[in-house]
Amino acid sequence: MNLDLANLTNLTSLWQQYGAHMLLLPHGEHIHLNHSWPYRCWMVQGTKVPEQFDDWLSSLPARVVLPVYMGSRTIPENPLFTINDEQSAILSSLGWQCAMEQTAMYLNDEGMQQVLKEKATLSIKTVSQIEELMLWVNISSSAFAYQIDHAVIQGLMNEPMVELVLGIKNRTAVCCALLYKTGEIVGLHQMSVLPEWQGQGLAQQLMVKLVEKAMTWQTKAIVLQSSKAGFPLYKKLGFTQQFQIKNYQQQTI
Repeated sequence: MNLDLANLTNLTSLWQQYGAHMLLLPHGEHIHLNHSWPYRCWMVQGTKVPEQFDDWLSSLPARVVLPVYMGSRTIPENPLFTINDEQSAILSSLGWQCAMEQTAMYLNDEGMQQVLKEKATLSIKTVSQIEELMLWVNISSSAFAYQIDHAVIQGLMNEPMVELVLGIKNRTAVCCALLYKTGEIVGLHQMSVLPEWQGQGLAQQLMVKLVEKAMTWQTKAIVLQSSKAGFPLYKKLGFTQQFQIKNYQQQTI
């Protein structure tokens, strides 16, 4: 199994579940695009970044986030954008800046068994009601400091390969995450702890519970895309680093 491709497939498939559409750009290229949160766009299989890169960038809708693969390995059928130094300079000259950098990581079966040895007193609950959904959205929005569209998340509630999870401490929902299964892989997304509850070890406890849940889905690996803040925890728990993703967004004046 190519875990690099499996990670990217899980990620872009989730973006598709969020309600992406295919968009035809003026020069004839096709991309996938989320018109609402998370505003991602990525390549349709078989297409390439055009030579007229500056014109192509100008044709993209406002607020779009351009995820760029920064790994050293070539991934067959890589759905993310891969750009050269010249194109990177064009991005910068047109006001595109890296808004967020992520590290793709995975945890294999042996690593999952090790995580389960960690202590966790936190309890978790699967989101099944609108009130719980709104709690989930509020926690994740607060933790990441951007507004998540509750309608997008609500559209996932009946998806059999998606599970929205709330972490409960002292009868209070304090953290959350989203699990998404593609093939033999489970992706961990939007792992969040309310700011006022951070620094108390809840993220690690939530990870233990999420690994328990993922293993009931008979997964061979857990994949994620870590922020800079989350990287030390995932590294501590045994996740293996794969590659970087830089997410570019055009700055508005």
